[in-house]
Amino acid sequence: MYPKKFVEISFLESIISKEKLSCSLFWIYELYNSGFKEDCFELLYECYFYFYAIKNKQFINIIHKNYENWQKTGDKYIIGKLVKNLKHKSFDLDIFKLKIEMDNQKKSRMKRYKKEAWENEYGKYGIILRYLYRKDYDIMVSRIKNIPQNEMGLFMDSVVRYFKSSGIHMEKYNYLIEYIDTNHPFVYVYVVYIIMLLDNNKLYNERKIVTCISSVEKKLIDSFDNHEGEYNFKILNNHRLHEVASDFISIFNLDIQDVNILEETRNNWKAHITNTPFWLNKNTDEYDLEYDEQTLRCQELSVFKANDKKTDVILERYK
Repeated sequence: MYPKKFVEISFLESIISKEKLSCSLFWIYELYNSGFKEDCFELLYECYFYFYAIKNKQFINIIHKNYENWQKTGDKYIIGKLVKNLKHKSFDLDIFKLKIEMDNQKKSRMKRYKKEAWENEYGKYGIILRYLYRKDYDIMVSRIKNIPQNEMGLFMDSVVRYFKSSGIHMEKYNYLIEYIDTNHPFVYVYVVYIIMLLDNNKLYNERKIVTCISSVEKKLIDSFDNHEGEYNFKILNNHRLHEVASDFISIFNLDIQDVNILEETRNNWKAHITNTPFWLNKNTDEYDLEYDEQTLRCQELSVFKANDKKTDVILERYK
């Protein structure tokens, strides 16, 4: 029992950290076993584009195939297999840093660069492409953020024309362009990913071997939701294994950071689980979780600890 957003962010942190695979599996199955199964794949797609997509272009096809397989079979180990394979791949933080920069900008930023002769060909998007040309990516994303979502397709057309005029052979990237869904809010991050991929135009040697989940790892996954023989009031203390990633959470703009999570959960945990699939149509009184009677250490594992560390300082440890 953790705030859902804290679970998602703690998973993102765990997969690029030096934590063991077991930690990443814990967080993804905390979400999965709470009933947010589709959300697990959504989170995995986000994780892939934030950290892995630049250096592992082909792995997206493996995620697609495994997601389709899960939709047919419901095999709970599929998500674990994908997490295991991502955990061992090379990553970088460039897209993630730009995503955070985009989120933190309240309005478009400006820097005076000489207007390029070719800008008028791209209409109102010319100024954004000027920042791309100057490789001023922070200002570029601050301008992209303010493009209406229903215009992202038009902006992407301009991006494609820009790179074609720069000599990039777009044919090998067509499959990425086809995936653009302008109806999904993630389109902004996806477009930034494509821009950065095209601007680097660099090929990486991808490790194409897909590793399966071992029997030991399957037992660990099974243990996350196996409460047989346990008293309900001991479940939290026995199965809360990790503390939320406070430093990493602080990078995100979350209103929940200002809430006293400990007091809120002690007093109102039943109100906060009403939208959790696991608890639908269940009598919470029968579970006798006794949250406020758990050890202080157990309770504090879900508490965000505020800090004033700079984003760059926090991310430095993951390089």
